[in-house]
Amino acid sequence: MNGTLEQAEALAARLETEAGKDVRKQIDLGYRLVAGRPAKLKEIQAAMEFLKTQPTREFALTLLNLNSFLYVN
Repeated sequence: MNGTLEQAEALAARLETEAGKDVRKQIDLGYRLVAGRPAKLKEIQAAMEFLKTQPTREFALTLLNLNSFLYVN
């Protein structure tokens, strides 16, 4: 599990570095990096609500648990 937390911290740092403080850009970049696609409107809305109360690291951890990241079709 520590590896996953370290990966989430690294991803969060990358999102904050490359997208700055713009939450919308962080969300878009996160989905593009992890899922290989832009975020859908519902995903953006849910992520923006989530990030109002949670740190970027928790969002990154959520991204790393997406089915599209964990499983290859």
